[in-house]
Amino acid sequence: MSLSQSFQLSVYRIVQELMNNIIKHSEATEALVQLHQENGKLTITVEDNGKGFSNEQVYEGIGFSNIKSRLSLLKGSFDINSSASNGTSVFIELQLEK
Repeated sequence: MSLSQSFQLSVYRIVQELMNNIIKHSEATEALVQLHQENGKLTITVEDNGKGFSNEQVYEGIGFSNIKSRLSLLKGSFDINSSASNGTSVFIELQLEK
């Protein structure tokens, strides 16, 4: 399936922002990025083994605000799981353009 350049760029920027957050804030020694396409959906999982954060801290930064904005334009959703000392996992689901 061929995806528009704007869709591809938005996905790239979302993953880039998540990786930037890992590098700047998590103190992780490992990170994992997975993309999976199936049944007209693209799922992205970004995980790290860093210091994590509390749920109250999730939406305070500009980075997550940018991610939310991009996902809103793409009609996507995301879920963040994190806790102190247990790392962070972000799951994103996007409907692919037809």
